[in-house]
Amino acid sequence: MSKTVKRIMTLVVALILIGALVGLLIWQRSRDDETEVAPPPLPSTVTLISTSENDVRRIEFISADHTEIFTNSDNGWIFQGAETYALNHAMMVNKLRPAWALTATSMVHEDVSELNMAEFGFHPPILTVEIEYTDNTRKTLHVGAHSHDFRHRFLMVEGDPAMYLVSNFLVESMQQDIDMLLDRNIPVMHADAAQKLVIDERGRPMVKLEVIYAINPLVDEPIQTLTMIEPFENRALAYHRLDEVIFGPLNAIQLLGVANIRPVNLSSYGLHDPILEIIYRSDDDDVHLIFGDTFSETVSGVDVTMIYVMDTNRPHVFTTPFGPVNALLNLNMFDFVDRFIALVDIRDVEGIQITTPEQDFNIVLNHDEDPTVQRIAPVMNGVSVSEDDFRTAYRFIIALSADAEIAAFAPTGTPEISILYKRINNPNTHVRLFRHDANFFAVSLNGEDVWYLTNQRDVYTMLRELENLF
Repeated sequence: MSKTVKRIMTLVVALILIGALVGLLIWQRSRDDETEVAPPPLPSTVTLISTSENDVRRIEFISADHTEIFTNSDNGWIFQGAETYALNHAMMVNKLRPAWALTATSMVHEDVSELNMAEFGFHPPILTVEIEYTDNTRKTLHVGAHSHDFRHRFLMVEGDPAMYLVSNFLVESMQQDIDMLLDRNIPVMHADAAQKLVIDERGRPMVKLEVIYAINPLVDEPIQTLTMIEPFENRALAYHRLDEVIFGPLNAIQLLGVANIRPVNLSSYGLHDPILEIIYRSDDDDVHLIFGDTFSETVSGVDVTMIYVMDTNRPHVFTTPFGPVNALLNLNMFDFVDRFIALVDIRDVEGIQITTPEQDFNIVLNHDEDPTVQRIAPVMNGVSVSEDDFRTAYRFIIALSADAEIAAFAPTGTPEISILYKRINNPNTHVRLFRHDANFFAVSLNGEDVWYLTNQRDVYTMLRELENLF
């Protein structure tokens, strides 16, 4: 065999061997790839308890420092020792639900007989739950330590040799104590729904708003309106300002931390002599809050001013941020009252008597017998005057406004000017003006104390309009 042939055969064999090696390498890599892409088996959930809430009679939660007992009644769940407490229903059901619906994330051991249970946090367990059912059967759950990923805890059911994993959320719900279960809800308060609102700040006049009933002269039917009763009697309110000035801050108040679940002495929190008291009543809700001392609390590294608050319908002292409460202190009543001194509907006025040092005006309106016509035949000091001119002058009378607030005082002596509205369907309205200084009159409405001033310029303009009627 020639040397050339031998070289060719050697080359062919070498190429065959190289091809075989490459093929083997590709096959091996494909095997590795198949192993890598195959997903690991997902843990299957395990149903441990599945029954109805009504089948559970009693649940007892036992931890190192306390025991909590819940019993099922016709009126729902009762927390023994806290029967009079208002509890958050959703949070309480989350705590109790494992007694009738419990699913484990997975089973981690089928039989724990050979295991050291202390390594799994069961000597002792962090929580034991004893469940009694209406058929007199019982179950006991033991909760142990966190799993290595800290997203689960180990759990065992007494009498079952297996060990399971359950979610942290489930265990944290079962660990909620009475402080966390307290109902912190404050009903939303609305101006349109309010029957009564009292804002009583220590050392300042009480602000009291109530619904009053008046007669609509057009249809002779009662209408109801939220009106200021104190400190200005029967003062109309600027509804468009109520939400911003009063109801906005009111609805921003939240019951957050629990300072004392059942205090014996309210003076420790300044609640024996509250700085502020809020009373709100509607057809559906009754809210009564009192506020005490302020204190500083560090939240996320920032000092926040807090204040103690108590809903008198509950025996607990809570804490709340001071900001919304502060907005209700030192209220400027002129921010939300109607600034008109007496905005009296002409349809409800039978006559007006105005007394001044120079001249008196005795006015009779003489309404048409048909109220839907809304015509009047005004007579002033015995002289008939133009209806249109009188209606223009009347606008000046009712346009007198409260222009400034002053320290309250009881007026004495004879007023310089008096305006008496003799009304048809409602009590008379009496405005008395006392000289305050060269520019203002002090105003007393319906015999009440003086709280505000009106500009004498507007008063004299009103009198000139009346004089021009003759």
